[in-house]
Amino acid sequence: MRRLPARPAHGTGAEAAPVTTPSSAPMPHLDGVRHRDVAVDGFRMHVAEAGEGPPVLLVHGWPQHWYAWRKVIPLLSGERRLLCPDLRGFGWSEAPPGRYDKQRLADDLAALLDALDLESVELVAHDCGAWAGFLLALDHPRRIREGASSRARKPDSGHFTAEELPVVVADRARVLFGGAP
Repeated sequence: MRRLPARPAHGTGAEAAPVTTPSSAPMPHLDGVRHRDVAVDGFRMHVAEAGEGPPVLLVHGWPQHWYAWRKVIPLLSGERRLLCPDLRGFGWSEAPPGRYDKQRLADDLAALLDALDLESVELVAHDCGAWAGFLLALDHPRRIREGASSRARKPDSGHFTAEELPVVVADRARVLFGGAP
């Protein structure tokens, strides 16, 4: 891991332990995706964005990052503004010292919405990101207009294939947002 200079701990003025970034790998390319870093509650959060329209927060699972949504992004970016953050310690976001529990991740997502000046979003989340999204919705119910967690199981016939899953997630998101699949 690459080490970044120490920063004062949020709100204390004291020196904090060095912050690290989990990935110094090159950023994967995906057509139409823009990248930026956002200051969120004392650390730098990487956010991949695509599309225009009502905002949708896509929250990855463990041990993933924004690129987990690479097959969903092209399917939804024509109708929505997609925000795909790397949770703290994942992908290209900093890895500050301290807690990494689901409540901390939910608090980070609320701080991201504040930093981006977003009153509310639609939410699609996966795995531990779904738990963080659930806690975000419980803590800030007016900020989540609609929400869904992605799962890899069909209730009727087992698992989706890797090729089917992005289309199924996008179709379910469209239905959730009030459109047809």
